[in-house]
Amino acid sequence: CFIILGGLSLYYYKERTFFLDVSYMLYKIIETDFLCIQVNRFVSVFTQGVALTALKLNLSLSSIAQLYSLSFVVFQFLIFTVILKLLKSKWIALGLLLFNILMIKHTFYWTASELIQGMAVLFLFVAAIQKSIQTEGAKKYLYHALAIFSLITCAFAHPLLNIPLVYTTLFFLLKYPRQRTTSILYLIMIVGLYIIKQLYFNNYYDVSHMKGLDNFAKYYPNYYTPSLAKFFGWLVKDYYLFLASAIFVTSYYLKKSQYLKLILMITFLVAYSLLINVCYPKDAYQFYLESQYLPLSFFVILPLVLDILPSVLENKWSVYLISILILLGILGIHVSHKQYSKRLDWNRAFMNKNIEAGRDKIIVDDAELDKETMMLTWAMAYELWIMSTIEKSKTVSAVALRNPKKFDDSLHVKHMFLTMWINNEYEDLNKDYFKFEDGERLYKKYSMDEINEGVVK
Repeated sequence: CFIILGGLSLYYYKERTFFLDVSYMLYKIIETDFLCIQVNRFVSVFTQGVALTALKLNLSLSSIAQLYSLSFVVFQFLIFTVILKLLKSKWIALGLLLFNILMIKHTFYWTASELIQGMAVLFLFVAAIQKSIQTEGAKKYLYHALAIFSLITCAFAHPLLNIPLVYTTLFFLLKYPRQRTTSILYLIMIVGLYIIKQLYFNNYYDVSHMKGLDNFAKYYPNYYTPSLAKFFGWLVKDYYLFLASAIFVTSYYLKKSQYLKLILMITFLVAYSLLINVCYPKDAYQFYLESQYLPLSFFVILPLVLDILPSVLENKWSVYLISILILLGILGIHVSHKQYSKRLDWNRAFMNKNIEAGRDKIIVDDAELDKETMMLTWAMAYELWIMSTIEKSKTVSAVALRNPKKFDDSLHVKHMFLTMWINNEYEDLNKDYFKFEDGERLYKKYSMDEINEGVVK
């Protein structure tokens, strides 16, 4: 499974790295010659470390982008290997594998979210707690140390990970009632760590996203938002493997009369679905909402791998069924590329039209762009930089602005690379990865009609 996902990450590396946040992060890593860890989310040290190492080795920009794309799959695989080989927890390792195919479709092409990387560490947390419960002696404390490290990593990776962390402790409280002290202590640690993070490590980004909670008062009592309506449609169209798994777990718990675990799972599924779809009621793209939905799959996978699959996977037919499930998930990821390949083609056509007209410094009005294809345009400068430098061996700069007058004071400045937030002098940028042919040329504003007609200025 991970080999196939790795192959797809290389085959679609342009769709994954010439896209929004990842293109920005590559830009920052090369610009600063260091990691681009944002808002204390250090879970991305490994993936960014791969890109930084490739930079230190003076590899080509295309090689850096390819390795960066691959690193996200490698990260998941490494944690899978630790769980399987070192912790000997094959069922939890299977859970991580299932996580990578049950709901992940569009987020395969939006790899930057630390929530996805944090979810992998969450499975490590689950495995470490289970081993600490099942083990006596000195090893028990080593497992606790690993669990605490994983807990801290998850807590800083993304605020939403606190919810599946709490779910894990409550699930273990029901599964291992004789070890309730362990579950309660970890629950206290989760709450305590959240308070510490809020008091001493709070940041503007998390605070701004917490404002979505105000929508519970704004929309009360009608929480059937446009995004929730879309979500129900996506459940059938895209997330059918998750839906089938949730129904299967529900049927099993009903048959076994394990009502408390069933109530726990359904409560978290319903509450979490409402949380995301009320906080983001409309105008959010599927790749972003899907990343927020991913903990839903965890609420189903945990009972699957700890309560159900160990007892039902006793014959080869069950193994075949899991294999089919994995293949369907991978096929769903592959099919989802169309939207991102189309976006890539739009950017490429835009780049080629400007190169043919002799333009390499362009400012356009965001309102004139094809939003259905482009979705978001804030990263256009970074996307065009990496695409043009790799495919044309020259750097083209294009900035899409909502306020066309934003850079009016910079229109007379030469030897400057403009982006939405960062302006760099040419001399400050690595010449191996930024190939400017005419430093004397100035930025100019163009309408999309002028660009499409090939007007030269």
